[in-house]
Amino acid sequence: MTQKYPISVPHQLHTQASLDPDTFIRELKNSNFALILLKSKTTDSTMANGFLPYHEPGTVQILIIVSFFFFLSLAKWVSAKIIHAGIIGQIAVGIIYGVPLANILEHTWQETFLALGYVGLILIIFEGGLGTRVDLLKQNFTLSMVGAATGVCFPIALSYLLLYLGFGYGAVETFIIGAALSATSLGTTFAVISSASSSVNLSETRVGSVLVSAAVIDDVVGLVMLSVIGDLGKLTPSTNLGWLIGRPIVASIGMAITTPIVTKWIFAPIFRKYIEYHFARFDHISNIILMILVLSAFIAIAGFTGTSVLFGAFLAGVFMTYIPSKRPEGPFVVMSREQGEREDDKSPTFVHTFEKYFLDPQEYLMEPLFFSSIGFAIPFLDLWTGERIWRGIVYTLLMAFAKVCDCWFL
Repeated sequence: MTQKYPISVPHQLHTQASLDPDTFIRELKNSNFALILLKSKTTDSTMANGFLPYHEPGTVQILIIVSFFFFLSLAKWVSAKIIHAGIIGQIAVGIIYGVPLANILEHTWQETFLALGYVGLILIIFEGGLGTRVDLLKQNFTLSMVGAATGVCFPIALSYLLLYLGFGYGAVETFIIGAALSATSLGTTFAVISSASSSVNLSETRVGSVLVSAAVIDDVVGLVMLSVIGDLGKLTPSTNLGWLIGRPIVASIGMAITTPIVTKWIFAPIFRKYIEYHFARFDHISNIILMILVLSAFIAIAGFTGTSVLFGAFLAGVFMTYIPSKRPEGPFVVMSREQGEREDDKSPTFVHTFEKYFLDPQEYLMEPLFFSSIGFAIPFLDLWTGERIWRGIVYTLLMAFAKVCDCWFL
């Protein structure tokens, strides 16, 4: 007599109250439920054994990864040649390989690339902070504030003009859209400035300094507004509304004020008197350790206090630029990286160390992954309706006008 097994199975197996073993196994293999059980069993076994079994990736997986990185490089080169914007090609590859279009990459890969890409964004902004001229930043601070204020107010005001009054969007909805577009992408700003460095080093010019500082300020303001808006959706009766709104604002202002003070009066004197001369002994190794510690510290402070980690990364770069002494006999005052590596009493600068050990992985791995991850997040197929196309074009032109208005003070 065949034994029956009372079981709880997926919906497609509910047609029978009980199944004989052969039918049960056959039906279970045809259902996704079997995959869930198999993965659960494998995971539990792996966790119990305390190791992750090594399995080489399949041929198709290898070819997909190789083609993905190849087309990222090719698309950047082609779009840079045609429209002088290499990042557009990388975003397009992300759209094609990601969920929006072909979904060629596995979902776990896309999540991994998104995380690695965000690390790349942090490195881009950290590099921008390292290359910032602090003297130019102070000289043009007022001008930068004016530009940042324009960059925040114009997109929101023009959004209300078009979306609220013209297209009938809600007031809160319009504010959210305007706030999102008021933030200038720091990563894109630094990427564009870096790509232009072959002809002119914008970071060493007044225009570049104003653009960078204005981008930092309006990015922080925009991200704070979006953070507040996101937190408002989590309101509960016991929530302190004032602290919910004020926390990211206070954290951002606090970091912006506190960092220059403690850097100038505490960290810089200690570093210059007791530490920097020991760096000449180890050159790049000591530089790398200090850079990672400082960047991690600023990211942790920014993240846990409620402000943007990107703002923390920028402040970390500026911090590293300021703390070495600027006297001619100082170990970090060198004419070239080779001099710092060659002479016993000299050390390569932090910029030299970044260029030697971090720049290539950032430029050829992390940065392409960041811009492709933007493509993963674009609902590409949903954009192609007549109403969305013409409204999108009108709104894009209006926002382009708002960003061009940012340059009136230059």
